Amino acid sequence: MGEQGEIILQITEKLTEISGSAPCKKKVQKMIYLIEEKGIDIGFPYKIYIYGPYSADLDYKICELKAEGCLDIQQSNRGHMLKCITQPGSSLISDRMNEIISIFGKKNARTLELIATTLYAERYVEHKNRENIIKAVKKIKGEKFPEEKITDAICLLEESNYFSLAY
Repeated sequence: MGEQGEIILQITEKLTEISGSAPCKKKVQKMIYLIEEKGIDIGFPYKIYIYGPYSADLDYKICELKAEGCLDIQQSNRGHMLKCITQPGSSLISDRMNEIISIFGKKNARTLELIATTLYAERYVEHKNRENIIKAVKKIKGEKFPEEKITDAICLLEESNYFSLAY
């Protein structure tokens, strides 16, 4: 399973505790992206995809964990739900990781998709201001999210010290 696998299991367990239900793969993808973007290297490269930042390596690792009998994946109307079968070992989740999980863990997968996409857009726009980030998110997502929700995501990311925009 290795350290990456152990971290995935521990994050899955933590998200289950916080929200009271099994997280979907999309939620785990976005949560690990937010952790990685805080400078905590778990080792999963991300690129933009249909539902925002996505790591094929992370998806593969989740499938590996299922094949090893450590994780169960059940299809539901909310997506591919992840449930730990193997109890995670001693915690590899740092205080900084716990802080990120506590800030974003209760958010649903769709909201995390918006937050992660907004952060991704901020990282890649040339002139970092609210208007350009909103334009970049709309370019990636079309009309899926209204401007006010994108603005809320920008504010949450600023409050969480992912970036700071000049006004």
